[in-house]
Amino acid sequence: MNKPLSIAFVVLWILAGAGFAQERQIPYVDIASAQKTIEALKAENQKLADDNAKLSKEIADLEAQNTQAQQQINKIDPLLASINSKGKELFNVNSTIVDEAMKQKAGEAIKKNNELKTRLEQKRKELQDQIAANQKKIDSNRTTIFINESKISKNNDNIVLLEASIAKTKNQQEVLEKYIANVNDFLTKTEQDIGK
Repeated sequence: MNKPLSIAFVVLWILAGAGFAQERQIPYVDIASAQKTIEALKAENQKLADDNAKLSKEIADLEAQNTQAQQQINKIDPLLASINSKGKELFNVNSTIVDEAMKQKAGEAIKKNNELKTRLEQKRKELQDQIAANQKKIDSNRTTIFINESKISKNNDNIVLLEASIAKTKNQQEVLEKYIANVNDFLTKTEQDIGK
């Protein structure tokens, strides 16, 4: 490489470096690769947003189920209290009955009372278990939504950075093309002058 050409390229890189020194926090990128990455991040964000919408719908459905289950429990509780009270009364009455036929009827009533109590207690437990399982799923969904939202936010930050990097790279290319054109003009003129 001849001396004028070497000097020209040194000047080119000094000027280019000085021109972009203020923007060093934004990296230069391969534009095609950066655009593909942006498209991939946007696609991922859309999928995460769709997932969050489904999870939010599921949360709403589970919360509605829990509300309904709790309402049923609220109806069962006073019934159980009444059955327990009736059971004690029947037991006390039965202990005073002497007539065998009447004692048998009281015994059947006690048995029926206990069976109903057992069914209601089982139903109450099923409802409580359903509420607990639903709440566990709700909490899990909320955690997943939070994680997905964090990913979306991070992806958006990366998209902004990549878009800024693309803009910076394009600007650099435009400036460098002008520098190169100027250097080529300089070299051509210099070679012409030397040839004279």
